[in-house]
Amino acid sequence: MEQVQHHNNYQGPRRKKKSSGKVYREVYHPERIERLKSIIADFQRQGSQKFYSVLVDGETVVPRNYNAQNFDNYKKYLLSNTQHIEVRMYFGHSPSCNRHVFQTAQAPLGGIRQEDVDEQIQKALAKQKAENELAHLKKELEKKDKKLKEMKGLEAELEALKKKLELTSLLEKGMGMVQSFQSGTTPALQGTPEQETEVEVDVSQPETKADQFYQQLISDFGEEKAIKAIKTWQIFTKYPELKNEFIAIVNQKIKKNGKTQVHHQHQRKQDRGNRQN
Repeated sequence: MEQVQHHNNYQGPRRKKKSSGKVYREVYHPERIERLKSIIADFQRQGSQKFYSVLVDGETVVPRNYNAQNFDNYKKYLLSNTQHIEVRMYFGHSPSCNRHVFQTAQAPLGGIRQEDVDEQIQKALAKQKAENELAHLKKELEKKDKKLKEMKGLEAELEALKKKLELTSLLEKGMGMVQSFQSGTTPALQGTPEQETEVEVDVSQPETKADQFYQQLISDFGEEKAIKAIKTWQIFTKYPELKNEFIAIVNQKIKKNGKTQVHHQHQRKQDRGNRQN
């Protein structure tokens, strides 16, 4: 019974699963291999994965991957006596693939001489070297452009800071001159000795109404009171909410002053009448 059961379970040697795919054979040409590289790069740019591997004379020199930047690594294994280059393009994650076999030393397949094949290989290597140098130069140029933009940004910030400092200095000088004028002193010119400072006064210009009003204030109330009155006006300009309160106080003073003047006038009339009598 055990032998029968064993016989029923035995299914014979397993057959190896054949990998599907086609084999394409042609004479080696760099442009044909670059076409396969472009396919892999397009998949990568679109966010997809195209797995591949590269063999030189039957040895895997570029293991299975999907990064197009690794493709050209096979070129450093090419020699003048290289027989063939094989590129395997896989179907997704499956081991099945299309095989692209490029013959390099089989003249009867394409009628190309060995010297021509060697020349094509050298051209491919030179092209790869030029591409690597160009990529390096592009990276260096990008770095320099970035540094240049940073420097321009710093220059703009320095220029803005310089203008700000100049404006601050100008405002400080202006405020100093105003304060000196209000205090009745004349500021000396920076870097010039006071005794060497020459002041030119143009007496031919007519006096303005503001000048006349200021002189009248000084004549009526004195310089100190006139300056205080001007400062009071500055306060009302800065704090307009105090204006109404001030006007109310002034009106009260005016009314009180008016009544006092009328009383004094009446009193003087009575005094004159008494003296006449």
